[in-house]
Amino acid sequence: MTDAASAFATDFRARIAEIDAAIAADDAYEPMLVDLLRHIEAHPEGRMEFVDGFLCILGTPGHAPLDAPWEVLSFCMHALRWPEVKDAAEAALRERVRANDWRAVNIFQDYVNAFEDDWTTAVVFQHFRKAGAPPETSRVSPT
Repeated sequence: MTDAASAFATDFRARIAEIDAAIAADDAYEPMLVDLLRHIEAHPEGRMEFVDGFLCILGTPGHAPLDAPWEVLSFCMHALRWPEVKDAAEAALRERVRANDWRAVNIFQDYVNAFEDDWTTAVVFQHFRKAGAPPETSRVSPT
């Protein structure tokens, strides 16, 4: 991993830890989610490291597990819609269903649903609540 790639991965994990701490302290965390999303959009050269981070959140085999609030992946993927993360989320959901891990199924179903325009959980976030308006973020396409 290059120094730049390592920096993106380290920063991603640090931002998630800050979001987790804000949620635990019952502090406003949505601005931190928006900041994370803006950071990801501003650094397309770090896309591989960000994808890896999201795959870690999903517990994808071959990726170091990363404990993160559910909001991180759902919020970011509602805006970014990265296909490789969607594929991994769908596979992770199938695995949770196959394993009868019903406590996790709802979270993983929400991860998958976040990729859709009509994601019902989006109303939780002010960022996505503008009636009839598309998300305020651009979709970053694969490079």
